[in-house]
Amino acid sequence: MSPSSAATPTTGATGSAATTATRCSITCSKTATLRRNPHVTLPDPKQQVISTANPRVYPLSREGKRYHSFEHAGHYTSACSAMIYRDEWLFPRTADEHSFTCEPVHNLVQHNIVHQSGPTFTATHPADETDHDFIASEDPWFRPVMVRTGPDGALWIVDFYRYMIEHPDWLPPQGKAELMKYYRDGQQMGRIYRVYPKDKKPRAIPNLTSMNTKELVAALENPSGWVRDRAQQMLIWKNDSDAAALALDLFKNSRLPRRDCTPSALSTAWPRSTPRPSP
Repeated sequence: MSPSSAATPTTGATGSAATTATRCSITCSKTATLRRNPHVTLPDPKQQVISTANPRVYPLSREGKRYHSFEHAGHYTSACSAMIYRDEWLFPRTADEHSFTCEPVHNLVQHNIVHQSGPTFTATHPADETDHDFIASEDPWFRPVMVRTGPDGALWIVDFYRYMIEHPDWLPPQGKAELMKYYRDGQQMGRIYRVYPKDKKPRAIPNLTSMNTKELVAALENPSGWVRDRAQQMLIWKNDSDAAALALDLFKNSRLPRRDCTPSALSTAWPRSTPRPSP
């Protein structure tokens, strides 16, 4: 399916600083509030989740011609679609979370394990992925732009599949002139991959539209975060008064960790239970 082309794949500037900062750090406090006290030395409110501001990536594809700083080669320059995997099909459920981030310029998807650290988080590569990435392709047209937890437990990856990933507006005049004839190459293509173990086929996707209220409430305990979200959505649409008591009972007796069961169960029950207390 790979189209042939004699031209060299290129990468241009893609707003890397803002994207990478969003992916790798979180703000832990409101600086303006802390500054009310002139006698307090302010800590850095930004917690670097990944140890470096612009982490390394491990591409398998050949490095192409670049029109921006060479310091971005081998580092994030197009980080997008950062996501926490919300299931237990690929990894056993633990206190840690598994995050995935697409990097279409370097033709890969990176995997990190997120650990809670007090009120914030840190992230590290898995022990068996310290010198390579979870998914990387030698095909320079492979452009993963979205990764999601599928309703079947698999990891779903959208491959934009283009010769160019950057918008021409990010290119300097020389780059625009050289690449103009390739702007639309691959526009008729695209793929969706499902990633799962060879010896463990994805589970069947439940037909939520055929479920009654009791069955939808039971689906709030499904291992898949996608299924829990959709079941909650359909319960709200149904507006069945019986859902509240069922959801509260599920919340009290669920086998899932509270971080997974609580949002769906309580959000379903709350509108029909006791009024929200005044602040």
